Amino acid sequence: MAFLAASCSQEEPISRVGVNTVDKAIFSGSWYAGSTVIDVDYEAAGIGTYPGDKAIDYAGGSLGVIPRIRWVIDEDHLYAYRDYQLTAGIDGEVVQPGEILGQPVAAYRIESHFDIRRAYNPVTGEERNVVEENSTDRRWFERQYMRVDWSTNLLPAYFGQTHDLNEVFGRFSREPAEFFVQGNTRFPASWKPQFHAMTCDGSEDTSPDCEDADRPWADDYDKGEIYHISFVNQELLSPEPLTDPRTGEVLSVCYRSESCHVTSIFTRQAYLKVSDSPGRREEGRENYRQYEPVNWTDSRFERHGYFRVEQPTYDRQTSATDPGYRATDFLNYNANRHNLWKKWRDEEGKSIPYGERAVRQVIWHTTPELPAHLVRSSFRVVSNWNEVFMDTVRRVRKEDPAEYPRVACQDRDPDAYCYCQVDPAAEELLNADCPGIYDPFETPEQAEARGAKDPYRCSIVVPEGAEPDMADDDVASNLTDASFNGWFDAVFVGDECVQTLQINTCNRASIAENGGSTDGLECEERGDMRFKFLSYVDQPGTSFLGVATLRGDPVTGEILIGDANIGGPALDSYRRRSLETYDILNGNITEEELYTGEDVRAYLSNLNNVQLPAPPRTNFSVGLEHGKADPTILREIQNRMDSALQKAEKLKGPGGEAQTFSHRLSAL
Repeated sequence: MAFLAASCSQEEPISRVGVNTVDKAIFSGSWYAGSTVIDVDYEAAGIGTYPGDKAIDYAGGSLGVIPRIRWVIDEDHLYAYRDYQLTAGIDGEVVQPGEILGQPVAAYRIESHFDIRRAYNPVTGEERNVVEENSTDRRWFERQYMRVDWSTNLLPAYFGQTHDLNEVFGRFSREPAEFFVQGNTRFPASWKPQFHAMTCDGSEDTSPDCEDADRPWADDYDKGEIYHISFVNQELLSPEPLTDPRTGEVLSVCYRSESCHVTSIFTRQAYLKVSDSPGRREEGRENYRQYEPVNWTDSRFERHGYFRVEQPTYDRQTSATDPGYRATDFLNYNANRHNLWKKWRDEEGKSIPYGERAVRQVIWHTTPELPAHLVRSSFRVVSNWNEVFMDTVRRVRKEDPAEYPRVACQDRDPDAYCYCQVDPAAEELLNADCPGIYDPFETPEQAEARGAKDPYRCSIVVPEGAEPDMADDDVASNLTDASFNGWFDAVFVGDECVQTLQINTCNRASIAENGGSTDGLECEERGDMRFKFLSYVDQPGTSFLGVATLRGDPVTGEILIGDANIGGPALDSYRRRSLETYDILNGNITEEELYTGEDVRAYLSNLNNVQLPAPPRTNFSVGLEHGKADPTILREIQNRMDSALQKAEKLKGPGGEAQTFSHRLSAL
């Protein structure tokens, strides 16, 4: 019997603890708050948002910052308050960030407070083989755990995305919709609440437990510390009625559009722990992030621009009769810039010489939508940024600059560097050679072999066969985007790299291999504050070519998160226009067919499954003959149309550009 009793006591306890359990100790210290659009309806482009649209802290007075917050756990709500002064000195003195509770940024409902322990007999105190949530033995603020309703931010208006301005201007009404992904759902698993703990013991940790996502932050947080939280919310934008200023008619913002309905926008809410906050220092943590801000005054700004923090200051000594009472003209103009160094000062607080500082890499990730044929160009873009930063590091360290020999001009690719330019009149070569430049696709050894001196020790390794052989007619005639999939295995290598690009685990090649789904793949997700993205925006209707959404500390200006967004639809429109111009030059279509869209109509007609729009009317005789308007008005309409057509005639052909107002104005 004693043996059986011992066996029973060693059985695994039955757990009756529910999901979405959070330890309250997580919410100590200060955190950065971020919000990023990750998915939108088709119509969202007309509202002004897109995947990758990051929230702006409008209350902070700067386009390049995000709020810093401290958590307050109440009985019914979890509040996030700013931990810094929006106006420096507004409380009578300047208070260091992390030491105050300022304006609220977010609030979430708390469903319950509880401890997790074994159930017991309330009479004898004997413990049972059941682990459960206990919400009776201690007062709510003494209990260790809580369950938070992350589905809705009850204070969504303090900072937000560009589309939120539609609410300010009365075009749309915006409301948060309860949205909480958990358990079995058709939504991605990454949309569930995520609590990321540091898996590395410093950035030099080589153990298999150290995850790549944590390594860039491993010198800022202690191993096992939860430093990043994220989950996905939903907002609904409904069209609002507007009054037509000309007629007084009340119309929807969509006017008479056939499609006018509520648009859903999904945003990832993320919180990144502030490494050097007073709260973490009180906890006695080992690792802290270091950064020294630089105040970019107007005199410096006029010589070289930076995005800057614009924090107002307060002067209590100013008289109330002064028009500048309280607020002053002096602003905190700390520059938004990347943190180049892992450590700025030693343990004694002394500045570490530049030559002894370890470089903190800035790592960009691609997004899953990036076409394979644009990967090479993406590496080229980041390598251009990298070259500037590598040069900066060498300059401050007073190291020898990289010198590359001059190169002979080439006539293979007009888009490539140093294309041979020939004077058509004299038939003389204008540029036999060009200044030498850094080529990221050659190794330092290859650069030295062609005469480079002190080349940068950073290059891009490309797998063999990644670039299709365009000289092969069979390959060229069957070219698809997948023909460039080998580029997804390209990597930056070298100990001197500062800005690098990494391919997202979820890319077109890996998704295709995974059956067209991201299920089971560990993606680098938009909105995750641990990652910066070279983001390819494939949202239909996106009008921009590129938008940077870099965000940083609201006090120091240090850039912490952000994306470099590339507008895919705009690139496609540029490509289409180039091809249309090519068709005109080669006589494939006429100017009239291009202007009236007949080439597009022919394509639609070939599909044989669409209703073609009515062709543009160029003759108004029918309407003039059968209309009932006043003859005087009809003559005036005809005169104006004749005048307009005469002017339009002058703008036809290559010589028409010289007749435009902008061309004539520039020629003055």
